[in-house]
Amino acid sequence: DSYERVLGCFYGAAIGDAMGAATETMTPQMILDRYGAYVDQLLAPATEPLGQVPAGFVTDDFSLAYFTALEILKAPDGPISDKTAQDALLNWSAHPEYFCFAGPSTSVAIKKILGENFALIATIILVIIFSLTSPYFFSYDNFKNILIQCTAV
Repeated sequence: DSYERVLGCFYGAAIGDAMGAATETMTPQMILDRYGAYVDQLLAPATEPLGQVPAGFVTDDFSLAYFTALEILKAPDGPISDKTAQDALLNWSAHPEYFCFAGPSTSVAIKKILGENFALIATIILVIIFSLTSPYFFSYDNFKNILIQCTAV
């Protein structure tokens, strides 16, 4: 059945990506040195850039494919176009848990899609994050002043 096959592909891709996260950027020798054998289970990555995610977490590799599939499903009878890919990339980039691992090529593509507004949008997102996590930025006046300064750039 097609549904089962597609679901199996997604499961396989997600599990393979999550398993591979623990060894991302490692050579076979580095894997053997760190783990004593090849990885055959879900482990939390121990090295940057993924060192802060839990075991079983999918990376940008699978998550971007997943968001692309979601965009394709929005128009099952329509053509898959550049806009489909761009919308998937932008929707994916709105999820910092995945976007924080974006490579340079992906970041450049997003900047190109967003054009001039990328720096402003990124700055506003950072200001919001800092406002929620830092006591200094938590006051409305500080948040407003910093946002005004950032948008003046």
